[in-house]
Parts: sequence; C-alpha cells; structure tokens
Amino acid sequence: MVKPMGSRVLVEVIKLDEIRGGILIPKHALDREQRAQTKGRFVDAGVLAEECIRDIVPRTEVIFARYSGSQPIEDDGRLFFLINDVDVLAIITENKGDVTDG
Repeated sequence: MVKPMGSRVLVEVIKLDEIRGGILIPKHALDREQRAQTKGRFVDAGVLAEECIRDIVPRTEVIFARYSGSQPIEDDGRLFFLINDVDVLAIITENKGDVTDG
C-alpha cells in the first residue's frame, strides 16, 4: 500500500461506473486521467497535512482540484492520486435536509 509523506494526501479514484446519475461515456473513450475527474475517496494523509484533512474519515468522498497531484498510481487493481493537502476542496456528505440560517 502507498503511504503519503509530508503534506500529501492519498485519494482513491472513483471509477465512472460507480458514479450515480449523469451521462456515462464508454470507458474506451476516455483515458485514466479523464475518467478520474475530480472526485475520489480519501485514503490517508501525511503527518504534515492540515489537521482538518487528517481528521477526514477514510473512504469519505472528496472533491479535489482538477490538475492536482501525481500521475495515477495503480496498486492492487485500484487507482490512486497523491495530491497536496490544499488541493482537497470539499468533502461530500449525505444530504440531511435543508440548511437554514439561525
């Protein structure tokens, strides 16, 4: 398994066939980087990553900057990116109802 160092974050790529809704494009029409888009599952963070990033629960879906990180890393049949902690833009949570002020 790949272990991120410093302020790097390891994100597992979510494959197109795992994404619900939207338009599905045949896999042969896209290369790996295009399929990866900007959505993935948080795996691990290095010890120098921001505390808010280190506190993310593994397997939480995250959105990260489109052109961030390393070349895709394949390990055990799964695809990963190593990205900087500042490139994690948001976490995806389940909708628990409307958000209101006050």
